[in-house]
This record gives sequence, C-alpha cells and structure tokens, in this order.
Amino acid sequence: MTDQGAPAYDGRRSSDHPKLDRKLNERAKQDGNGLTRAIVMLKPGCSVDTEIAKAGGKSGYKFNVISGQLVQLPNGQLRKFADNPCVAAMHYDRKTGGELNYVGIVEGARQVQQLLGYDGAGIGVAIIDSGITGWHDDLTYQGFNAKVKVVNGQRVVKFVDFVNGRTAKYDDNGHGTHVAGIIAGHGLVRGLAPGVTLLPVKVLGAGKAGNAHWLAEGIDYAVAHGARILNVSVNGDGASSELEDAIVRAQNAGAVIVASAGNDGRDLSAQPSYPISYPEPAVIGVGATDAFGRRAAFSNFGAGVDISAPGANILSLGVAGLAYRSGTSMAAAYVSATLALEAAAAPTLPAGELRDALLRTARAGAVDAAAAVHAVTGKTPRKKKRRKRRARHNSRSWTRSSTASAHRTVTQRR
Repeated sequence: MTDQGAPAYDGRRSSDHPKLDRKLNERAKQDGNGLTRAIVMLKPGCSVDTEIAKAGGKSGYKFNVISGQLVQLPNGQLRKFADNPCVAAMHYDRKTGGELNYVGIVEGARQVQQLLGYDGAGIGVAIIDSGITGWHDDLTYQGFNAKVKVVNGQRVVKFVDFVNGRTAKYDDNGHGTHVAGIIAGHGLVRGLAPGVTLLPVKVLGAGKAGNAHWLAEGIDYAVAHGARILNVSVNGDGASSELEDAIVRAQNAGAVIVASAGNDGRDLSAQPSYPISYPEPAVIGVGATDAFGRRAAFSNFGAGVDISAPGANILSLGVAGLAYRSGTSMAAAYVSATLALEAAAAPTLPAGELRDALLRTARAGAVDAAAAVHAVTGKTPRKKKRRKRRARHNSRSWTRSSTASAHRTVTQRR
C-alpha cells in the first residue's frame, strides 16, 4: 500500500518531518513564535480540535471536499502537532493557490452525496491518460452499495496499456492517478463521485507523449467495456480522421467525452487543438479557472470550450501520497465527476441530455454539481438556500466536419 501521509517533494532531507510539506518543514525551523496557516489532512473519524487549542493555535474552516481543516499554529508546534496519530499530512496554506477555490465551487457535489445519496455508484468512468497507480487507499471502497464494483480491493475494474503493453496497473507519470483522485477519491482526498467504477486506459508515456492512434484505440476500448463517461486529458495540434471516427463511435454508443482545453493560454478559435476542437456534441471542452474564479492564465479558451472548472494548484492523489497539480486536466476531472453524479441520479437519461443539463446550469460558465443534478432529477439539496444561476454556453454543430487523416503526435498538457 502507498503511504498517503508523506507529502512528496524533491530534495527531502532526513531531518524533515515526513508529514510536513517542504514549506512547513522550512517554517518549523524558523522562529517558534511565528504563526503559520496549514491544511491538516485527517485520518477518517479523527478530530484535532482539542490538540489545536493545546498547541496555542486556532481552528479554521473544516473542509467537506477533503478530510481535513484549516488551522493556524505557532511554527514551534508544527512538528509536534504532526506527530499526532490522527494527522495524516500537513500542507502549507498557499494564499494564492487554488485549493480553497475548488472547495467553494464544487461544494454542491458534497451536498448531492450527503443529502440526496448520489455518489456515482453504478457509473463507469474511463480515465484515458497516463495510467493509474497499482494501489491507493483512497480508491478502495468500505460501503455496502452493491452497485459499486470492486476488484482486488480497488474500484478499478480493468486496466489496459496501449503504450508499453503491460498488464499490471501502473502510472509512470502520476497524471492519471491525480485525475482519478479528483473524480473518485474516498479518503484523505474526497472525490466528487467516490462510488464510480474506474477504467484507466494508458495512452501516454512517462514523458506525457502519445499519438492519435493510441487515443483512438483507448476510446474504443473504454466504450466497449461499458464506460459512459470518458475523461480525456490529452491534446494535440493535428486533426486525425481515425481519432474523430472513434469519437463518433463513442457518441453513437451513448458515451460522452470530457476533453481538457490545453495549457497554452491560446485562442482555440484561431489555433484548434484536438480532440476538444472536434465538432461532435458528445465532446465537452473544459477550461480552467484560478483561485479567484477567473480564467487561469495557462488555460486555452475560445471555440470548443464549453465550461470551466478549478484547475490551479489542485490537491489530489499522487503515485505515492498526495500531490498538487495545475492544468485543464484537473478541471476536466471535476466535470467528469459531475456528469457521473448526474448519470447516477438519472441512469436512463441519454448522454446528450446529461450534457445539456451540465452546461445549462453552469454558473458564470463554471460547473455547478448541485444545479446539474437538480436539472435531471428535480431534487435540490436543502442544506442552504441557493440562488438560481444560469449561464449561456457554447453550442456545437451536430454536423460532422471532415478532417485530415493523420497519425499525429499527441501530447498531454497537464
């Protein structure tokens, strides 16, 4: 099993505390009277409110999306506090980061789980990416819902590798595992749809490179094995008729493809990227927002970008432990998870209607999980009053356009 407690970073020294990230280890060695804000990741069922007070600290916001809370502690108490057996890991609270932003934007997903009972159970989500780690505690399942499929202790029912042809699960980049945690984490990182069945399809190598042929094969494989939602965090500059044919087959089979916009900060209206720029309505293009809800500077925009979601400095699963990553890939994972909640709530609804509900209920162009589920069920989580917010969204042509046939290089944009 992987150790979820140790934040990974390069240059870790033997004197560093294993539960503290680089910044907290640095601050722990500074003046003991200084104060530091940190995100404390807690083990399931644990509370540290009493320990925070004893350490001379202050308790802050308790997160619903991740199992933890915000605290303020004296620098001299950081290491001692991390020794507490209830503490799994501690991360410095980066004031300009995106971890708090995504909590607010997708809070509705937690309400959907807790108040309506929908967690994605019975829905297959393919992660067409760099693979998935062989084991992670956050991808297990401890519940009793018969719809949740578990194989060898993990909610990962199959794995296929179009890059190296290996049969055992692995991720030599970590990107696919990070995406999986945003969608389906069920522990220290609580994904938006922790009941989904995962189907990792490896089409990217360790250096994040692949090709259109592998991607087309991966889409066909995912659809053939029952995935309704395909998360495709892959981008390339050249169109391929082979890839578009696979997208059409997926669309005809009732699947939806969530495609990241890419991280070049460019206008896709002038310079397309694929698969997001294909016109098929089954393709949902996702851009990224920053910590302030604005379009992230790195996010592509323009034609083909239908919706946005948080993508700056997102905390999720790593191959070993937890990791922060930024990119439209992270944003795409939030959208895929929201679609899984919709599909679990309305399992007979066609993919096109799930897509329309997702886009119709976006607020200021950003995903709103609670509103999307309400749109397909008529049920509203009543934890607190919600204002009705709608945003216009891009529409795609229902006519397939011809594209040049090519076996082109596809690179993942993170």
